[in-house]
Amino acid sequence: MAQEIEGLFEPSRYELQAKDLEITYTQLVGGVPDVTIKEGGVEKRYHGTQVRVDRETGLGRIVTVMTDFMFDGNQTTLSLLLPSVNFGDKAEVPVRTVAIQTVHKGSIGGPQLIDGQLSTYKSISLRGKARRIRG
Repeated sequence: MAQEIEGLFEPSRYELQAKDLEITYTQLVGGVPDVTIKEGGVEKRYHGTQVRVDRETGLGRIVTVMTDFMFDGNQTTLSLLLPSVNFGDKAEVPVRTVAIQTVHKGSIGGPQLIDGQLSTYKSISLRGKARRIRG
């Protein structure tokens, strides 16, 4: 359930878009997180413990899912930076934010077999709306 603190409202749903990418984050009843990512005609859903939510960061709320994994190889995560909003008397407000796609390099022998940088980053600009949904 969303939490209201001194006029700021923690949205229970974000609907975000970039070119060929749609991301929906929903905080379900009981605070269970749910993320849906649609890209290139493929839809993937992440639910509950598949979604890590970090609330106490200097950037705001960060929601992270592992989007690709290869045993003894690379793993890819997508992290959303979700802003707090003041809804006033509205049920939804426009938002702009970013997602960061991180490729964590791996190998069967561990990171000591990889030369150089172990993680690479891609920033994705997102636009959409934050919504408050009361149950």
